[in-house]
Amino acid sequence: MQDDTKTSIKMAGEGIQTVDRGLTLVRDVNNALQDIVGSSRESSDMAKAIQRATTEQTHVIKQITKDMENTKLQTENISRAIKEQNKGSQLIIESTERIKDISYQVKTSTAEQRTGSRQIAGVIENVTQQASQIANATAKQKEKSVDIVQSVELIRNATNNLTGSAHSMNSVITSLKEEAMSLLAELEKFKV
Repeated sequence: MQDDTKTSIKMAGEGIQTVDRGLTLVRDVNNALQDIVGSSRESSDMAKAIQRATTEQTHVIKQITKDMENTKLQTENISRAIKEQNKGSQLIIESTERIKDISYQVKTSTAEQRTGSRQIAGVIENVTQQASQIANATAKQKEKSVDIVQSVELIRNATNNLTGSAHSMNSVITSLKEEAMSLLAELEKFKV
């Protein structure tokens, strides 16, 4: 009987020790699990931080790419504007040269017209003098009427030719003036 009691007490003591060891083991496991949970949280937080940093970095890269595209577009626009400006400058230079040429032609035509006008005046004066001479000759020498008529016809033809030349000069000057006004109107478009 006593042996059984001792055995029971011994077994109970061993059971208590086993329970204590089990509790200790449970606490150790619990602590290990808490450490694992803590590490998992840290890893999760770190992963989220990495994800946020990656997202921000992606946004920055997109913004840089967009800025580079805008810079490229602005550079292309500036290049086109410079080309257009060069074309405009070249057109102004060409128009200026044309105006110089037209001015010279107008000046030359005006001088020629003055010369033609003086020639016409001289011819008219000669015609008047010759008409007087013809009238005097007619009164004195009726027999030379045929020669006089021929002389008058020659003078008339010369006068008509000079008058036609004067009209032609006037037409040339009018045309040159119209072209000069057209060029000036084109130049007005390039004024800022």
